[in-house]
Amino acid sequence: KEKIKNISVVSGGASSILYEAIKKKTDLFITGELTEYTQELCRETGLNYIALGHYSSEKLGVQNLSREIQKNFECEIEFIDIKNDF
Repeated sequence: KEKIKNISVVSGGASSILYEAIKKKTDLFITGELTEYTQELCRETGLNYIALGHYSSEKLGVQNLSREIQKNFECEIEFIDIKNDF
């Protein structure tokens, strides 16, 4: 679609809920994995899809959670970025 109005974001692997995103008229689906059937289903339905990779998509959630914890509690948080190639 030329104009993106509805975006669904799910960290990690979310190919199994792709049908739900299609039913909800999602224009862009962002997640961590890309499977062959996902690619073809998106092509057939016109759904835009971004696969960030498990690590990259899950890292964002942990970093956002850290910021929320620091806003609400007196504590220090250190994010240690150890890339996982699996």
